[in-house]
Amino acid sequence: MTKAQLLEHVSALDPKQHYAAPIWATEDVLDKAKRMHERITKTMANDIIDLIDRKHDCEVGITWDTIECYIEDAINDRQKIENERKGR
Repeated sequence: MTKAQLLEHVSALDPKQHYAAPIWATEDVLDKAKRMHERITKTMANDIIDLIDRKHDCEVGITWDTIECYIEDAINDRQKIENERKGR
């Protein structure tokens, strides 16, 4: 979700209600990958954030473990594609 989309969503909320919502950003994904000693691009991080936003389990929420799993999946997918290109 882009900042514009987020702002549009927030502006539609009832001002009389109270809300709690953690917000994860591309930089969080990049920082987590760095701590995992993995290199990912900003585009990959954006894709990961968008995928998490669409697919996360609302019963569990989004945690650092969630982000780590999505990073690992993205890296594994990238490696599969690279191996296929090399004919392995």
